Order: sequence, then C-alpha cells, then structure tokens
Amino acid sequence: MTEVRSFMLSDVPLLRRLAPLGVSLDTVTGLTRGISPVNDAFLASLPLGDRGMPTYVLRADGRGLLAQLRHREGATHAHIAYIAPNLSDGDDAAMAAWLSLIDGVTAAAGARGAHSVHAEVDPGSAAFVALREAGFAVFARQDLWRRAPAPASPSPARMLQPRTSMHMIGVGTLYANAVPRLVQQAAPPPEADERGLVYVNADRSVAGHITVYEGRLGILLKALLHPEVCDEAAALFADAITYLPHPERAPVYCAVQRYQDWLRGPLAEVGFEPWARQVVMVKYTVRRVQHPAYQPLPALEQAPPVVEMQVAEPTANKR
Repeated sequence: MTEVRSFMLSDVPLLRRLAPLGVSLDTVTGLTRGISPVNDAFLASLPLGDRGMPTYVLRADGRGLLAQLRHREGATHAHIAYIAPNLSDGDDAAMAAWLSLIDGVTAAAGARGAHSVHAEVDPGSAAFVALREAGFAVFARQDLWRRAPAPASPSPARMLQPRTSMHMIGVGTLYANAVPRLVQQAAPPPEADERGLVYVNADRSVAGHITVYEGRLGILLKALLHPEVCDEAAALFADAITYLPHPERAPVYCAVQRYQDWLRGPLAEVGFEPWARQVVMVKYTVRRVQHPAYQPLPALEQAPPVVEMQVAEPTANKR
C-alpha cells in the first residue's frame, strides 16, 4: 500500500470530492468550524503556509483518503481533526486503508515534534474500532453539553476577567491541583495563545479558568474549576456566556470529562443540556529508551544511562 504523504495541489480534486464525506475526530474544530478542510489544506501546501492544520493523503488500491491534524509544529500534543471518507462497519478494505492512514499520520505528527496524538470519537463507531486497532488507548471519557442559541442572561456580578500573561503561573498551579495525575499525562494545561477567562480569589490565586474556542458554527468551552468553587460554578458559566460574541446566533458547547461530573448541575442551571458522549483516545509517538549515549572511560564504567526520546515506528497493520 502506498505511503502516506503530505497534501499537494494536484490533490485538490480528491479533497473537494471527499471533504463532505469525512468525520471529525476533534471537538475544537468539529464544533466551531465544522468539517471544512479545503482552505487549510490549500494554504498548508504553499511555502510558509503551515497554519497548524497539515493535511495528508493516501492513494492505494483505487482508493483515496485524507486526514488532517490540528498541530502547531513543535508542540508536544497533536489532534487528528478529520479523516475522509468515513468508515463503515464491515468494510475490511476500508479498515485496512484507515489503519495505514492513521499510522502514517501518527508518524508525521512525531516528525513534527508531537509526543502524542489525540482523537475524540463516539465509542460505538467504526472509527473507534479502527483507532483501537491502530494502537490508540482510551484515557478519558467526556460528555458534551449544548446550550441552544439564546441571548446571554445579565450577570449579577462580574466574576471572570480575560486571562493575561500574568495569570499563567496561577493557571498552571490550578491545573496541577485540579486535574488528576493520570489525565495530566495526556492532556496539556491551557496554552498561552488560547483565549481564556480566569476567576481570581480574594487571595489572588486562580481558582477557575475557562478556555474559549470560537468559530462560525459554534463556541466551545473547556472549564478548569477547582472543586472549592462548586457553589459559584453556575454563576461563572453565566458570566462566561456574557463574554461570548453573539451567543444568540450560535450554539455554545462545553466539554466535561468524567472527573468533572460535579459540573453537570451548574451547566443545567444556565441552560445547557446533555448532547453527546465521547471517548478521548491517545497514542504516544515517542518511547523511553535507556542506554549509554557515549562510551564511558574505564574510571566511569558505572556512569548512569541517559534517557533519550525516539520517534516510535508506525504500528503495523493488523489486517
């Protein structure tokens, strides 16, 4: 089967044909921008055109497949944003092609500097089966809550404020204290270039952070709140909505992982309803290798090993 390669301008006809047939594996792009990889793929194919959405192509056995990553070059985490065409149950040839594509995209992410690749998927879908066979493991389960388009209710008191660089140390401390260690292994803290709102206690510690992802189709919130502010959570969500542009025109979503189940009540209070369930899957592109990186001198024969990171080889297809 032909190797996975980067998108080229000669692939535009394939892209236009397959774009409507794909499936989103990333809530950030899927809920805010939808499945529309055409512009990103075209711009990424131009010199200096990397916008953090590289596109890859697999042509083999009369099939054409596309996959797109959400990844800034050098960042340690990448997300599979999109694969086309979608996978149907019982199609063994399509499954084999998907596995080759996923392995190639994972290797490409590692070459770009990513240590792990993530995908968010319906646990009952054929895509879930393919990702599992490709070596992805479930590390979290999350629910998506949805607020229908409606005007923001007036907030009785301004509780949140736009995050600045001065808040980032406090956000890191909140992340370390509020996110379980197992989840921290695969989920990064809020990034400085993302839009965020913070809740600062009277002692100037950051007790809450809400990341805001905006797009033409909707707005996605990811909340990081310390359990100690559970009584204020509903008011914090209500205040966050007042910061959003035109919440009366587009739906607002909130991703809630299982360790955050206590947020269900506050979300319901401000008009959110359960909408979908997902599993968050991850595959690491590096492995720990322990061996001497040099030949020690006789007097230093007990020198400790050096830990290096190597890009893992793509997983062989199981079919």
